[in-house]
Amino acid sequence: MYSRWCEKKGFKFNIVDIQHGEVAGIKTATARIEGEFIYGLLKSEKGVHRFMRVSPFDSNKRRQTSFARVDLIPILEDDPEVKIDKSDLDTSFFRSSGPGGQNVNKVSTAVRIKHIPSGIVVKCQETRSQLENREIAMAELKNRLIFRAEQESRERINDISGEKSDISFGHQIRTYIAHSRNVVIDERSGREYRPVESILDGNIDDLLMDYLKPKQKREHE
Repeated sequence: MYSRWCEKKGFKFNIVDIQHGEVAGIKTATARIEGEFIYGLLKSEKGVHRFMRVSPFDSNKRRQTSFARVDLIPILEDDPEVKIDKSDLDTSFFRSSGPGGQNVNKVSTAVRIKHIPSGIVVKCQETRSQLENREIAMAELKNRLIFRAEQESRERINDISGEKSDISFGHQIRTYIAHSRNVVIDERSGREYRPVESILDGNIDDLLMDYLKPKQKREHE
């Protein structure tokens, strides 16, 4: 859905890391998206998405429900105060994963880096160069450390002022019903969008704007 949306909008979309499911599908994926105002446009997507369909693999035509959590981390400008000690890194290399055939590398070019003090783990198998993958992973690690430091700073300010951060993790924000009703429901506003196939094909501008417009209105009041 997001890759098709980026393609339509002219944004750059690259899969940095992907872990395939044991049987089929994708278990986890990390993508890097580049474009003007991209973080602000996609702020509405952070949270849990529920997908309901009649499984094409079930002869009894039973309804199947699955969930996907979407996290969003901005690419921040380099912060000279964030220093990474090489002794704090646990680096390993592995073969890029895939469903098989020519998509699987024969050499260990994929990189996994764990920052021991924070527990943050980053992986990259975007290119066939071990060096390039390591550079991309290190940039991602530094970005996450900067983002974490900024979050901790904001939380300290909120604690002092008595404000509570809006915690949306674990809450369902949208439901995709790909069977009888053929509808996408935004659980925050109650708005409905049709058809599901069009939304999954990347036509999500209405969903994004409907979330941002009330927010912009509140900020200007």
